[in-house]
Amino acid sequence: MDLGIVGRTTTDVDRRRLRFVRSAPSGINGADLTGTQLGAVRELLLHYVETCPEELTAQYRHSVPAEHPSALHFAWRAVSTHDSNLNLSST
Repeated sequence: MDLGIVGRTTTDVDRRRLRFVRSAPSGINGADLTGTQLGAVRELLLHYVETCPEELTAQYRHSVPAEHPSALHFAWRAVSTHDSNLNLSST
């Protein structure tokens, strides 16, 4: 899958790691975060969903802050040192 980043594709390993499974969500559980951390995750999620179509954005603007922390899971795939061939500089 081409993500539009030179030198980076999504592998089958990436897909398995990032797959959403409702019965066994990956990432950190909101209940394990401090109030400050939970607030930062919610702010980040709301910033991200602002890029979605308005009907989804409106739904998440309400549900993200209202969701009980234990029902909130957050996972992120970040660039790591083994991605040394990844060029993120602008051209």
